[in-house]
Amino acid sequence: MDFSKSEEQQLLCGELRRFAEERIRPGVAERDASKEFPHEIVAEMAKMGLLGMMAPEEYGGAGSSPLSYVMAVEELAVVCPSIAATMSVTNSVCCWPISRFGSEELKRRVLPPLASGQMIGVFSSEFRSPDIRRSSSRSLRWPRSCRRQGS
Repeated sequence: MDFSKSEEQQLLCGELRRFAEERIRPGVAERDASKEFPHEIVAEMAKMGLLGMMAPEEYGGAGSSPLSYVMAVEELAVVCPSIAATMSVTNSVCCWPISRFGSEELKRRVLPPLASGQMIGVFSSEFRSPDIRRSSSRSLRWPRSCRRQGS
């Protein structure tokens, strides 16, 4: 398998490296220390199409290849793993499985807001059990945030 970057992938990685250095790196230690969620940066990532890389174009996503997606996550993770994780969970835990296994109604309802950044993907597991199938927790909507409830 050839893992060399195409010209398009080289441009993507260069642009994301620049974005990460100019927009993410400043303040990264302070955000981590204060546990502040970077709403503005995530909104910029959504405008760049990063939150919908693994969603098909017909649902507002970029329809990127898995290799391009992984390269993009890697570029962001070099500077800030938590921001890369936000992008990764939105794409690989939410967009991809929904686009692959979800009903047409679910795809139309959920993929456009995920790809546009109106929603972000979240994964939660109970601390006492790593088996997510046995989870009794649920998320509650709050303005601009969610709160986990359950044990």
